[in-house]
Amino acid sequence: MNQVWSRNHETGELKPAKSLMAALGFEKKEQLPRIISLVGGGGKTTTIYQLADELSEQGLRVLITTSTHIQCPENGLSAFVDHVREVTADMWEGGILTVGKPLLKEEETYKLSMPEGLGEPEEMERLLQMADVILIEADGAKKKPVKVPGEWEPVIIPQTGLVIACAGLSALGGTFADTCFRFREYGKWLMREGENVITPEDLALILMDERGSHKGVQGRYYRVVLNQADGEKELKAAEMILKLLPVTMQKGCAVTAYRK
Repeated sequence: MNQVWSRNHETGELKPAKSLMAALGFEKKEQLPRIISLVGGGGKTTTIYQLADELSEQGLRVLITTSTHIQCPENGLSAFVDHVREVTADMWEGGILTVGKPLLKEEETYKLSMPEGLGEPEEMERLLQMADVILIEADGAKKKPVKVPGEWEPVIIPQTGLVIACAGLSALGGTFADTCFRFREYGKWLMREGENVITPEDLALILMDERGSHKGVQGRYYRVVLNQADGEKELKAAEMILKLLPVTMQKGCAVTAYRK
């Protein structure tokens, strides 16, 4: 069973939340921006499908796609499209549809890439006539729990109303070289070496800085999801990280533990 916690704003302690949407501060589906991009490190795809499940249970149609790459869903409906104009309303058999260009590896489709037309105003308007919410994986981390973006990253389409930054708590205690994607090329601003161990302070800095996960937000709603809270130690670390964020970023943060 998946578990979600939100931050008590008075005490700073974590408390169980009834849903990921509630933890992010969007308990009512009407409050949620219709186009959401996920950035940062580990847990983006899992977070996308958790959000999609919650929204689908409320009767909403959810379109999942990517401006970079996304893993094909093991379960659920997916459609291979080269251009978003190929997406039609009759593709939905349930509440969730994943679309993108197929990437092939050893004759098997294992990832989807960005379909052409994503972000074009007319195409986005057309998609929003079919889907209530569009969830976009807008960053890649090669399965690393944390990352610093390259010059071209993340790929946030202009219509995005909410950016959710993900990070895996398993990064704590690991080295930057082993657990932080693109650190060697783009992490000099952190003033750390590859053999240095990642601390809660480091993770908070990556999440709040314009050179880190906050890059490209530009006035949009911004939320943080800390994944892999698999024990009491990780929950305490998550509390510390959230307390280190600026006060304006502490509202609507979520901590999760996903169970397969």
